[in-house]
Amino acid sequence: MGDAGSADAQVRFMEVFVMRAYFSRCLPHRRAGRSGRGSAGRAGRVRLTRRGRIVVWALALGLFAAVLAGVLVIGPAVNAAPEAGEPVEVVVRPGDTLWSVARRHEPAQDPLVMAEEIRKLNGLPDYTVHPGQTLKLP
Repeated sequence: MGDAGSADAQVRFMEVFVMRAYFSRCLPHRRAGRSGRGSAGRAGRVRLTRRGRIVVWALALGLFAAVLAGVLVIGPAVNAAPEAGEPVEVVVRPGDTLWSVARRHEPAQDPLVMAEEIRKLNGLPDYTVHPGQTLKLP
């Protein structure tokens, strides 16, 4: 009986050996340490073809161009100052001074110079303003 059992084991060994040899030639080789789909690690990684990579890059470039165009076209329109011929008028709020009006409406310029221009443009005798007063800005 021991002879028949070892013969069966040898036959099974040869079947497995032949099957592995056959499939190793027919199927692409796998890297060591990677089992099938259920393996941990890079199983969820997406692999793109050359065309897929080109499409992804084109979409990213298109999105970047759209954002850049929005910034360049819409941005200046939002911050645009009125036309040079249009006088800008503001109403003085409670607690405002000529200095605070100048700083609020032209923060990039020197408030002292701006306050003097506002005073001259509106014909004010001094730097006193009152709530509700309408001022023209240069």
